[in-house]
Amino acid sequence: MRARTLAVLTAVVTAPRALVGLGLMASLLAGCTTGPSAPESSPQPDPAPSASMSAAPEPAQAAAGQPRIPAECDELVGAAGDELGLAPQRAEEERYWGAWWVSRLQAGLALCYFESAAGDQLAVTASLYSDPDFLEELQGSEVQQVDGIQFSTACPELEPGVPYYCTARMVTGPYFLETFMYDGTGGGDASLIARHDVVVAGVIDAAASLGDPLAAATAVPSEREWPADCGGLDLSSTSSAATFSSLSEPAYPAFIAPEDLRIGLLNAQPDRIVLACDWSPVTGSELSELRVEILQGGSWALGDPAAIPDGRAVTVPGVDQARILEHPRLRHAVVAGAVGPDLVLAHVFESDAAPGPGDRESAAIAFLADLVASGDGSS
Repeated sequence: MRARTLAVLTAVVTAPRALVGLGLMASLLAGCTTGPSAPESSPQPDPAPSASMSAAPEPAQAAAGQPRIPAECDELVGAAGDELGLAPQRAEEERYWGAWWVSRLQAGLALCYFESAAGDQLAVTASLYSDPDFLEELQGSEVQQVDGIQFSTACPELEPGVPYYCTARMVTGPYFLETFMYDGTGGGDASLIARHDVVVAGVIDAAASLGDPLAAATAVPSEREWPADCGGLDLSSTSSAATFSSLSEPAYPAFIAPEDLRIGLLNAQPDRIVLACDWSPVTGSELSELRVEILQGGSWALGDPAAIPDGRAVTVPGVDQARILEHPRLRHAVVAGAVGPDLVLAHVFESDAAPGPGDRESAAIAFLADLVASGDGSS
């Protein structure tokens, strides 16, 4: 069995919550004399708690799938927004529709896309993973520092003097930020470097004033024990195995295309793992026949149109809610379902067993049902 790349994604950092307990007891004053008895002392009121004794306020908390970065996208580019005429864009064509994409959002990343007045396309990403090693991964650049913020930039050349994109990475406090900018007009533009320098200066200035990160959304524990790796999935005795003979073979970690991992921060050690497993009709084939993806705590994505594409609702036994996804880039059938708090996706690609779109949709619904019915996911 050939080696495949396992999708291991971004850390979800949970900020601590400090609660200071207060316990104050009033002392009763009593006096004693040799003369007539003094009236009993009345209990004194509790002293008002001082500011230092008060409970610390709860940190602001991000909702599931919302950025933990305390800034809006236009604030992250600072003065560069006005200087370059940066207009926020929805990144429909950039959106990755699988559990890997959802895991980025679940990790609390800020993903921002702009188009400049000159036609440049700009992506700015911010996260709470601030490993300085990422600064040195940009070839042909050196790490610099401005106002305590470390950064590096690179503009690989399409031809001498003409870059085909520019990118920068920077670290400040707990934050890691990355820019990626290219000339969207289709022609080489030697002045791209100068415009990207304006973006870098704006992002550095904005990053210097970022406040504390928002607390992570409250994690909801899974209702079942999913396997830790693809070796724990055995669907060879399910009804789907009668349709797809590849299910009689062990699953292997799903292949991830390099463009899916463009953002370097995805190398971070995770608390959340996307279990993505493939089955191929021929051993060693580069083409998958079936795939499953499981993201714990990701069921919120079914109610967020920015997370996964729209589609039509379907009923799947054992699944709380499910829908067939619809997206221009999809060339196979995908059914996304909520299994308690977890997001589970079943993919069926074109093959001899499922040659047409209707065949693939029916097979994907049955495949998801078989996965959920296979016990706790480890049988």
